[in-house]
Amino acid sequence: RTLTGMFTTIKEGRMDRFMPPWGARLSEEQIWDVAAYAESLSVPPETLDDAAAAYAENCAECHGADGVSDAVDFTDPAALAPFSLQSLFDQIRPAQGNHASLADLPDETLWQALIAARNFGRELPLLDGILRGKVVNGTTGEPVGDVSLTLHVLSANGDDLQTRTAVSAADGSFAFENLSRDHTFLYALEGTYNGVRYTTPDPAVFVPDQPETTLDLTVYETTDDPSAVAQSNLHRIMAFDATRISIADVYVFGNSGDRAYIGQPAADGLPVTVKVALPAQAENISFRTESVRPAGDGTYLDSSPIPPGEGTYSLFVTYDIPIAGKKTETVETPLFYDVAAVNILAVDQGETIESPQLTAMDVATIQGTDYLRFTGANLQGGESLVMTFGNLNRLRVEAAPESAAAPAETGPVNQTQLRWGILALGLAMVAFSVWYAGRRTPAAVAAGPAGGEAARLLALLSELDALHQSGKVDDAAYHRLREQYRAALKQILAQAM
Repeated sequence: RTLTGMFTTIKEGRMDRFMPPWGARLSEEQIWDVAAYAESLSVPPETLDDAAAAYAENCAECHGADGVSDAVDFTDPAALAPFSLQSLFDQIRPAQGNHASLADLPDETLWQALIAARNFGRELPLLDGILRGKVVNGTTGEPVGDVSLTLHVLSANGDDLQTRTAVSAADGSFAFENLSRDHTFLYALEGTYNGVRYTTPDPAVFVPDQPETTLDLTVYETTDDPSAVAQSNLHRIMAFDATRISIADVYVFGNSGDRAYIGQPAADGLPVTVKVALPAQAENISFRTESVRPAGDGTYLDSSPIPPGEGTYSLFVTYDIPIAGKKTETVETPLFYDVAAVNILAVDQGETIESPQLTAMDVATIQGTDYLRFTGANLQGGESLVMTFGNLNRLRVEAAPESAAAPAETGPVNQTQLRWGILALGLAMVAFSVWYAGRRTPAAVAAGPAGGEAARLLALLSELDALHQSGKVDDAAYHRLREQYRAALKQILAQAM
């Protein structure tokens, strides 16, 4: 991948990957810095030292010790940006013309010299951060050793930039060293215990001027007793075109016990932790997890474990309801569990919506789009959520912009409006939660730019409070940083709502 490609992606965005364009917010110099920064994370610190030595010995005589010569200025980020390291290597490796003297240079040394040339003029991140923590059994309270851990370095947009691995010691402790201390980066940890994969519910960050941060991972014993599992929420987002209603449902489950629920075997012999039923008219059904399987009659079974805690598992599904040639349509969704709260957003395209179980709220305007809002509470398992749609023959329908990049199976419904609706319901409010959902579901919904920045600031506030309480940050620095973070967060949330 070339720096030019990364520059273009950052500047113009990738809406198909839920990444917004940053060209209007960052200068070109800042975008080059971001691209170079992201690329540098793939190069270990020791490699940079070797690269500098390889360049000095083999390249500096012609290209200058500081990377500046009559031939090329390596300190200009645009000089080598159109070329990947592989393409540069392929050009120079034949050792012809001006590079004939490099004929006997080992491949590894040439790679190192090219890395050094690419890094001239860049302010590389501090890679001296240390993250420490413990693996603790939440059921017994005891530390857990010999757990294989993976640390993920996440960008503000939730992109997984880098991974590190470690194994917890007998006392449950672990440490990751040589990490970037850039406070815009988030660190998430996952590990597997008794066949269940666990992920830290909140990310770690590095507070400015603090070389260390902490992040613990809690794991649990397992159970097949479902009594502690309950559904807390059903979130629904809808958009319309002339032929169908496109619906995204998120079923949120929690576990009030102290053991991870791993389910009970169904008739097919496979475990079932939760089940859902879709409306009879549903078509183009797509669950965002591979652990869901059909059971017939519109019912679907899921085998994903449910760890203890509130809202620890979300089941995400999209589907269409055909409405071609109809003025009205009634959609009934059977409920297997009591549901504490229902939240509905529908893109306002002139439709009417009625339901005996829902209350209409004020219209919400999100990113220039109006959404009808409805809420409900305390729906009973065994009944159905009933919604009747009217005025379907008079809908205001617009073709989705190309940047929405709607999947083939969902056609022209504006996917961007659905994404912002999901963001507004708080299902993907921060970049970390997007990544966390992605660890459990292959096609997680991503947050917009406000979500990623809000995640960083919330994490910073939390970490700052902890450091102040432990005496590691004095009162003056604490109050100064806290006011800065709070003011920035307030501004971001005001723009997002």
